[in-house]
Amino acid sequence: MAKFQPPESFCFENPAEWPDWKKRFSRYRTATKLDKEDGPVQVSTLVYALGKEAENILSSFTYGEGENEDQFDVVMAKFDAYFIPRRNVIHERACFNQRVQHVGERAETFIRALYELSEHCEFGANREEHIRDRIVVGISDKELSQKLQLIPKLTLDATVQEVRQSEEVKTQVNKQGERVCAVQEVAQKHGGARVKDWRQRKDKQKYKDRDRRKCGRCGKTPHSQHDKCPAKQSTCNRCGKKGHWERACRNRLVSEVTEDDEQNKHYYLGSVNGTSENDDEWTVTLDIP
Repeated sequence: MAKFQPPESFCFENPAEWPDWKKRFSRYRTATKLDKEDGPVQVSTLVYALGKEAENILSSFTYGEGENEDQFDVVMAKFDAYFIPRRNVIHERACFNQRVQHVGERAETFIRALYELSEHCEFGANREEHIRDRIVVGISDKELSQKLQLIPKLTLDATVQEVRQSEEVKTQVNKQGERVCAVQEVAQKHGGARVKDWRQRKDKQKYKDRDRRKCGRCGKTPHSQHDKCPAKQSTCNRCGKKGHWERACRNRLVSEVTEDDEQNKHYYLGSVNGTSENDDEWTVTLDIP
């Protein structure tokens, strides 16, 4: 036989929790077949499960004719009277009628809260109708609320089913939308990288093409006519040749250095031309350590 632990000790500072604790103990009493035991055993188990403060409460009870502390039903009724004061039905119904589905609250939580609030409203046989009406009016989905109001013979079960299905469908649609957004974001990210690489390659190619299009005489943008180049009749300051400028010159400034006199270590620089009309060659003495 399975072993069951009794409910946790009752919190005497919150007497409003007594109905819930009582239900838990009733389950435990049935599961362990405690209800088959003698009255004193059941009462002792009840008081022990409640906690040590229950001893003082039990000793404060008074019993009428034919009643005593060994009768479980009598003792339980005494605890009911002790923990559950007379409720204000108007206040309980006001709390019930003001309950609406909060932002972000699941429909299941909202419906369960209405069931709990209705327990103390004394609706009697009309309890399900009141819960149904409160669900229809209090749900956050106003389109669904209008749809439900148009159904002539709407039942509580049908209302709960419609609300649950609507919420489930919206949850699935939202998840699908999130997946699509994630895919689009990844595609945009990689697509943007490809566009960036393409633009960089295009810019490099543009610069290369622009360099290739420079005039071979003046080094500037090509001319519509070859004869229009301003460097055609000019002399290069670097090589001294005619027909181009220094910026477009393809000759080295110094072609070679040759030895003139091994003893004096005199060297001269190729043939360096000046900018004047005098093209006589000239030499310079270099001191090499």
